[in-house]
Amino acid sequence: MSAAIVSIIRRIGAADGFNDVTAYPDLTIEEWITDALQDVPVARLGVRADRAVAYYTAHLMLQSGSSVSSTGGGVKRQKAGDVEIEYHAAGSNMLAISDKYYETYLQLIKTNTRMSPIVLNGL
Repeated sequence: MSAAIVSIIRRIGAADGFNDVTAYPDLTIEEWITDALQDVPVARLGVRADRAVAYYTAHLMLQSGSSVSSTGGGVKRQKAGDVEIEYHAAGSNMLAISDKYYETYLQLIKTNTRMSPIVLNGL
């Protein structure tokens, strides 16, 4: 399952650099997949489970790279010589960047899952 999901992530995330095997080695992506599997309802998705996991994993990966702290925005630019770091403005909506993956994920689980009845104490 992981190799297929890694392949999908590399394809759909090419614009965000997820196809760069140096920056995102397979082992790193597989760790992100492990995190995503905690939240994705794989058993209910059937043949589309790999795609859903891939889109949710890409969402988590992109979101982690553009997180906004409580004291300011995420890093916008860095400079090594004479150390210069520029941050995004605090309160900017950096999470909107992840919508392209998250929206697709939501569509996949919306159309492929259904609510089931709650069974209490086997009654």
